[in-house]
Amino acid sequence: IPENSQLREIGIESFSLSGIKQIKIPKNVNQICYKAFANCYDLQRIEFNPDSELQKIKKFAFHCTSIQSISLPPKLTKIGTNAFFVCPNIQIIEMDEFLQIINVLQSDSKVLIMIPNKKDGTF
Repeated sequence: IPENSQLREIGIESFSLSGIKQIKIPKNVNQICYKAFANCYDLQRIEFNPDSELQKIKKFAFHCTSIQSISLPPKLTKIGTNAFFVCPNIQIIEMDEFLQIINVLQSDSKVLIMIPNKKDGTF
């Protein structure tokens, strides 16, 4: 996706079952829909523009991917159920503020969730 894209949403199953290994989400995307990247078994890296407008990640958006860590953009307000379900390699989720992340991962996942200190940006 071109970095200067005016795309506002990554639609339902847009990349599902594709062989992509990494993706940079354009600044103007405000929603990643249901199963947008589901079953992208080789997907290891997702980057967001520093000024990302992303507000919602829907259910099963990154289901069955090989993501190891992800740094979520600050405007994100909602992560859907099982958004990162069956992502056995995920170890770190970084976010600016605490989001409700119940039922986002599988129950036996061991993931470090990092929220920076508001005063100095350290974790």
